Amino acid sequence: RAEGFVPRPTRCMKDRLSPKGRSFRVPVAVFLLLLFVYWVITSQAPNERPDVGTIPSYGSTTELMLTPTRTPTPVPTFTFSPKARPSQAFFETEPHYEPPLPPKNTEMISVSTYEVSGHSMEFTITLHVDHTGWVGIYSPPPHSPIETLPIKMMHVGPNTGPVTVTVPNTRKDYNAIYFHDGYWQRVEDTTVTLNPVAISETIKNSTPDIPLYPLVLVAEKTNSVALRWISSYGDQHQHSVKYGTEAGVYTNTASASSFTYTRAQILGEVCRDQKARRGGLRGWFDPGYFHVAELSGLAPGTRYYYQVGDATLDLWSAEASFMSPPDPLSEENVHVLVAGDIAVDSRDKYVFRSRRVNSTKFYDAISKEAGGDLLLINGDIGYHEGHLFVNEYLESELAPFGRSITVATSIGNHDIWNGDCGVSYSTRFPMPKTSIARAFYSFIHGPVTYIVFDSERIFPRLDSGELHDEQKKFLVKELERVDRKVTPWVVIVSHRAAMSASLRWKSEIENWMLRTFEPIFRYYKVDIVLEAHIHNYQRLQRRQGGPQYMVVGNGGHGLFNDDFELPRDREELLFYNDTELGYCNWIVNRTHLVSEIVSVTTPGLVLDTFTLKAP
Repeated sequence: RAEGFVPRPTRCMKDRLSPKGRSFRVPVAVFLLLLFVYWVITSQAPNERPDVGTIPSYGSTTELMLTPTRTPTPVPTFTFSPKARPSQAFFETEPHYEPPLPPKNTEMISVSTYEVSGHSMEFTITLHVDHTGWVGIYSPPPHSPIETLPIKMMHVGPNTGPVTVTVPNTRKDYNAIYFHDGYWQRVEDTTVTLNPVAISETIKNSTPDIPLYPLVLVAEKTNSVALRWISSYGDQHQHSVKYGTEAGVYTNTASASSFTYTRAQILGEVCRDQKARRGGLRGWFDPGYFHVAELSGLAPGTRYYYQVGDATLDLWSAEASFMSPPDPLSEENVHVLVAGDIAVDSRDKYVFRSRRVNSTKFYDAISKEAGGDLLLINGDIGYHEGHLFVNEYLESELAPFGRSITVATSIGNHDIWNGDCGVSYSTRFPMPKTSIARAFYSFIHGPVTYIVFDSERIFPRLDSGELHDEQKKFLVKELERVDRKVTPWVVIVSHRAAMSASLRWKSEIENWMLRTFEPIFRYYKVDIVLEAHIHNYQRLQRRQGGPQYMVVGNGGHGLFNDDFELPRDREELLFYNDTELGYCNWIVNRTHLVSEIVSVTTPGLVLDTFTLKAP
């Protein structure tokens, strides 16, 4: 070509040099590059999915390898047609999402157990965890932890060593569940979703069939007591008591009746609000079967030895003993213990609900009261608050001394309105002629006639409009029947305090009770009115011709500090204490009643004492 010759552009050259041509070739190159990358990826041998530990189903008997509870954000993956060439790759019509595989987790939880006694079980929990969380003990192992409540809870973390916990013998199996999320108090919130990280092996209860928690209760007939206990079997088995006046020699037997309560029964009761029904919801706990045998025709003031059990299985409790009710005409002293508003708490440092109390001091002190004849618990006994498994803790605390001392109870507001409408209280403590709807009665023990109120349904606005009238008629009838030559003392037992110096605890109910019943008490010369509900101790000035009012509500569920605003109230208050937990200790005979308020906060300290003479 001649120098300086410039060739004429061809069509192909025009395409290469034009902006339109350049913009077309760039995406084509990118597309080809992507195809090559896809071909490289899909031509490799697929990786095998690693073995990832999973959470086994509830009740698994294996030690767990745990996986994280949170699911990572899904990442889209793309696939090729198996018959297509790499250049023919395509996206699926609907992209397939698959979460990335989590790393294998080495956290573990395991439980070993051994029996402490027939009434309690002790577990040792071994943890290897990388996160702060909490562990709940469940019985029986639940299908889902959101459906029920744990019977004990504890905080755990990476440095938590072996944990030893004590729980009641629930007659069922147990397991432990480990959670990362939330904190244990949230289990009481039914709106929270609980995600278990891992579940331990099922712990088999080695003694599910043994008779548990015998209690000696007051009975309707003179020279009688009722024995009540709990087991796993109802009427399909024969339940009875063997008893006699010599240890190991049982010359008499008494058959027992069997009964229980159900979740539907609680939900079917007429309650004031939903809070009073939660024992039939997430707080439900199967109570087993209750057995009651009445032992009548007992010799007064005599020690009897007994065993309760299942004759069908030939399975019996350990031997225990009690003193039969004393003869009212006897000149001997009778030892009576009085307490109210006790509650129940855990014996180890781990909890079964969010609030801690000091009731274990009370139970320990009562257990040391050798020779007690009668224990009178004036309402608000367990404070289950709709967590019905708390009743199992209450039974395990009462059993060591309740099997040897006659027990009488009254119903309190926390026994009826805060969880199950009084169903569990009335079933566990079947007092003479009482029922779920009727919790007032009377009995004679030694030289004293006791008349027990149902102060929760005594006010006209809190019942059908008839129960308060029925109780008033009942009170007058029982007072008319009193023979002072037989029982020179008359004691009224009411959980709510009609007369107290605590102005901030005065309500329409208490004021109505005082207006309605104070004239009756004066007319029939009632000696003492025992009250509780207010968490302290008070002794008020005895008005001329009126009874001695005593508030004994310092059993264990905290203490109330009251301000007395009126001079009249301060003048009528003879003694007051809101710093010491305690109980009332009576020594009573036909002529004198000596009362002491004994502290359990400061062992051996007597807070108050006074003496009454029989009229």
